Amino acid sequence: MPAPFADIRSRLLLVALAATPACVDAPPSPDVLDDPRCFGANAEAALADGASFDSVWSKVREAGAAMEPATFEACHAGEESLASVAYDVTSADYLDVIEGELGFSADQAELLANNGFVVLDHQRHRTFEAAYSSLYAADLPVLVTSDSLLYALHRSFDRILMELELAVLQGEVELMLSEMHSALAELAVPPELGPAARDLDVYLAVARSLLTQDMTPQPTITGAEADEQVAAILDDVAAEQLATLDLFGASADYDYSQLQPRGHYVGPLEPYFRALMWIGRTQMPLIDSTKGEARLNRRGLEAAVLTGELLDQGPRARWDRVELVLRQLIGEPDSMSPATLDLYRADAGLGDLQALAAADDAELQAALLAGEYGVQRIMSQVISTQAHAAQVELPQVFSLLGQRFAVDSQVMHAVTFDRLRDPQTGAKTLRMLPHEFDVAFALGSKLAGELLADELDTYGYQGVLHELRFLIDAHPDSFWRESVYNGWLHALRGLDAPTEQADYPAAMQTEAWRRKTLNTQLASWAELRHDTILYTKQSYTSAISCEYPQAYVEPVPTFYARMAEVAAQGVSLAATLASQGHPVPEVEAYFEHMAYVMGRLESIASKELDGVALDEDEWEFLRATIEAEKVGCANELRYDGWYGGLLYSVEDHGDFRPTIADIHTAPTDAEGRSVGWVLHAATGYARSMVFTVEDCGGVRAYVGPVSTYHRKLTEGLERLDDGQWATELDQSPPEPPEWTRAFAR
Repeated sequence: MPAPFADIRSRLLLVALAATPACVDAPPSPDVLDDPRCFGANAEAALADGASFDSVWSKVREAGAAMEPATFEACHAGEESLASVAYDVTSADYLDVIEGELGFSADQAELLANNGFVVLDHQRHRTFEAAYSSLYAADLPVLVTSDSLLYALHRSFDRILMELELAVLQGEVELMLSEMHSALAELAVPPELGPAARDLDVYLAVARSLLTQDMTPQPTITGAEADEQVAAILDDVAAEQLATLDLFGASADYDYSQLQPRGHYVGPLEPYFRALMWIGRTQMPLIDSTKGEARLNRRGLEAAVLTGELLDQGPRARWDRVELVLRQLIGEPDSMSPATLDLYRADAGLGDLQALAAADDAELQAALLAGEYGVQRIMSQVISTQAHAAQVELPQVFSLLGQRFAVDSQVMHAVTFDRLRDPQTGAKTLRMLPHEFDVAFALGSKLAGELLADELDTYGYQGVLHELRFLIDAHPDSFWRESVYNGWLHALRGLDAPTEQADYPAAMQTEAWRRKTLNTQLASWAELRHDTILYTKQSYTSAISCEYPQAYVEPVPTFYARMAEVAAQGVSLAATLASQGHPVPEVEAYFEHMAYVMGRLESIASKELDGVALDEDEWEFLRATIEAEKVGCANELRYDGWYGGLLYSVEDHGDFRPTIADIHTAPTDAEGRSVGWVLHAATGYARSMVFTVEDCGGVRAYVGPVSTYHRKLTEGLERLDDGQWATELDQSPPEPPEWTRAFAR
């Protein structure tokens, strides 16, 4: 049974992954543009001849189905890296000053001499602004790093989102739910739709109860039995474990641990988090295909249509405003929404509730299937299945404000049970947890594919990864501009541009630099998942008077250009909010400043690669990276300069805020035992990196802050929040991943 994946043209159609493989000859050493065994490894080349997407996709599937690990390695091999830099690192200008200030161990000095750069584990900083400030105070030559810019984006995006939720979204959602519940009490519901109306009553009462500070049960309109179910559901919310939920004509295992507030939602936004998580994850099933045959769930469909009717009584404008903001921030929902419900009602001829009550099941189902309404691309609920049973087909569902589709979640969904099959036998592969390298490879990191060698040898899913990589690479530019979330991922993809060419510094041509880049990407991805944890659909397995003497910008101009595109998306979001009566001039000014800075950095980085001298204005810009001053009676630190301006809120300056976000849930292990594994992606301290560059003036050394990435696995559906993680880092910090020892000691 083929595994479902989204067709690139609409991302709504299902296409097949990893068909039955054929045998291949000895491992090839192919040219990826010419060898048919590698077809699709370069998506741009595969699509360049004007052939239809379907025909190209068919050939990509053929290549993926026949692909063995050695073929995969050859097809997706990175550029040849330098074994070591050729110059004498010890001759670098300022290196003696840097060593005197920071101190090097013998291991660190060896890595620096070999790679031309080294990350110093003992030089830890609680924030990036503090790291830059310490360089400023010590008069050390500064390196402007991509890590620091991504960190500033995270801190600012997280704060801006929090302010939007407090000032706009929370109030709109609360009023929308209240108005919908009142409208339900007044709505003339045909008797045939009574059970669906009763379920909707419970659903709305639970959501409104969760919006109260102490989860006070809100009364239903349909009586004592509904009130009792609301109270029982709230008890399950408090228990934060798996429990059965009977609602909308279906009975399902519901993961209430997802309603535990985490990220920036710990605090005043806890009620909003619980309510939105309930709304986003509690679906109205329309078509159930989990048993292998499509079956209409009429009660779920009736509840969905009733939801649309309630919105049309007045709250629709509030829903429109919230939905528009969430689409610009995160993306489209992975379910039928009230907007697509209107299209379905037109297709099915459901002009009013009486028409729905009289409609034939077969006709209702046919319209749902024909229009592919409510098709999901990511499994984010607990669905139990047997290892030898047919592959689970996800139900078609409706959600009021459903969680958002994310390509990285889709990758993790596609490479775990029960999506994977053994390439030789066709049996389901019992891979219960994804790896962050799966996501990194699919987004463009060839190194991540190399580091997955053991996983591929064990589970043999290289063909699926090959297909995922093609599908993501084939997305048009418009996809990456649809939301801030997609734009952020696209900026990270910009760091995958090969740096092995001669115009890049030798240190960036080493294997160690490839690993440092992967660390940067994963740390920022962890921050992105942290910031959007409420809205992004998670995948499940079934079952001071100084100046810098010199400065250098990490020369990755494509990255800076894509960060400028993220800033443009932020400016557009501010315009949208202003058009809705919620002007946010501070947000607009922040993103305009970000766009300006990224434009300057892109220009400087391009000059560095081209060997063109910077002008005095550009040097002045780099000298003004950051300044620190103490303000107020408490002598609180404030940071100025263009980097200080990249941190949206001065209230956050200097605060230690490492992030952790749960990214995937596996309810059971491969033997079916209940384990409740929760995989987290996390960040730690900023660390100092010493980086050397050889140019016509000799070798120079610089220092800049870089990120630390951590992977954390918990059991019993334990979902860690930032406070718990910060305590662990302070009291017993885990070692960075082993694969980072090539550049960090």
